[in-house]
Amino acid sequence: MRRARPASLAAVALLLVAGAAAAEPAAADRAATPAQLRSRWQHIAGEIGGKVGVAAVLVETGERVAVNGAARFPMASVYKFPIALAVLDGVDRGGLRLADSLALLARDLRPGAGALKLPPGSDRIFVRVDRLLALAVGESDNTASDALLRSVGGPAAVMRRLRGLGITGIDVSRFEVGLMADWSGVAVLPPEPQWTRERIDSLVAAVPPGRRQAAGRAYETDPRDTATPEAMAQLLAKFHLGGALSPAGTARLRRLMEDTATGSGRIKGRLPAGTVVAHKTGTMGTVCNDVGVVTLPGGRGHLALAVFLKGSAQPRARLEWAIAELARAAYDYFAVPPTAPPAPPPRSSSPR
Repeated sequence: MRRARPASLAAVALLLVAGAAAAEPAAADRAATPAQLRSRWQHIAGEIGGKVGVAAVLVETGERVAVNGAARFPMASVYKFPIALAVLDGVDRGGLRLADSLALLARDLRPGAGALKLPPGSDRIFVRVDRLLALAVGESDNTASDALLRSVGGPAAVMRRLRGLGITGIDVSRFEVGLMADWSGVAVLPPEPQWTRERIDSLVAAVPPGRRQAAGRAYETDPRDTATPEAMAQLLAKFHLGGALSPAGTARLRRLMEDTATGSGRIKGRLPAGTVVAHKTGTMGTVCNDVGVVTLPGGRGHLALAVFLKGSAQPRARLEWAIAELARAAYDYFAVPPTAPPAPPPRSSSPR
């Protein structure tokens, strides 16, 4: 007579099965065609309202799926990704060195994300380019981003690099300080020597609530500093394949994006534990974004994924939930090898 399995082992088995079911959706829940994936994305978008744009590209084959892929969305801090590309391209060409130190004065310190500040009694600090890159990409530091953007020649230089890469659906027009002022409803910035963090904060605080809300709505339709999901996914794919930077530059930026401290609940939020994601987030008002390259399991390749949200009245946690669900739907679709069509039955030979 077969002996019963000990209850403790049975319980462990049940837990393992339950865990696997939670991590792996049932086959019936997976999108099997591009149309089904788009339908799944549209269903998730309907849960939060506003406007959602998603584009996914399987890097190794070029297979792509998108919803609102050609629509313009504010990048917010996602725009630090093309800025970082331009900086590292400058390093590749010899115009900059990672060990170079840039001087930052009080007028160079930005509100918002970032911890750079002047030591007591000092009128400036010196920060290396490689440190600024780590801060801008990994921590979304606004001061570091503006310092790097200035070091390469401003937005026009980033746009020249994007055009050189054949990317036409991304716009970089403003420094962070101008972008934040416009989004906040600050009508006129003072002369640049007065751009201290405290001065900018006081100008923003003085904006009447009605004007600030109107400025936030205008930001969502402003074509400056925007991207289409398709263009961003194209840039991510080109970057991953080594078409934007030298091998050393590609490896450095990929490592910074894999180690980023922001947005753990967005693209990464519903992916299996241990999935490698090199990504950059962006957040401003109702704008909630995440873009990156996801490593698929089993040697299936890499997924360039761009997710942009704007105009939703839902709380931030709900928007991050939506990004996580959109990313998981894309992951499940691209991670499963396509099913080969059944072979046709053999043709019967006709009688002679």
